[in-house]
Amino acid sequence: MASNPEEIALIKQAQAGDKVAIDAILARYGWLVRSVVRKYFTPNGTEEDLEQEGTMAVFKAINEYDPKKNDSISAFLAMRIDSAVKDALRKATRNKHRTLNEAVSLADFNDNLDAPTPTEYVYDPVHKYIEREGLDTFYENIARLCSDLHVRVLRYYFDGYTYEEIAALTGINRKKVDNLMFTVKKKIKDNKNIFM
Repeated sequence: MASNPEEIALIKQAQAGDKVAIDAILARYGWLVRSVVRKYFTPNGTEEDLEQEGTMAVFKAINEYDPKKNDSISAFLAMRIDSAVKDALRKATRNKHRTLNEAVSLADFNDNLDAPTPTEYVYDPVHKYIEREGLDTFYENIARLCSDLHVRVLRYYFDGYTYEEIAALTGINRKKVDNLMFTVKKKIKDNKNIFM
């Protein structure tokens, strides 16, 4: 999808050094950073660290974006964010005796998700399932296992909202959001045969 003229004008203002425009872009694409980061699981890192790397990638990409070469700002940024997150994961888990190609899917992982992983980084099986089966099928299967509130919270989560934002959107507190997400993840783990 091609970027609209308003987005391109905002990028040009940011490229000229307009701090308000830069802040607006960082705020506008925060959901994209969170969405890309959530595709990855790393046993030794935190989601916040990866979000910071993704945000820095957006900041750097502002000056590199050229509307003549790239139709979509969001596609360009998603590519840059994904690359920065992968680089951060590689650096954080670098080991001279392993290749960077040792990544494995959580779907291939054993039942004990708390065990140390021998991987550089691990691709989330939920995203793999969604890519294969489609988002609608994924939510239909979740709806069979969980309440409507669980599904709503999960939808917001995959749309890139933070727990605080989800709490505000649903009218429940952050701890309840955390508990609902824990339940959904447990249901997925306990019923992994549905999601393979």
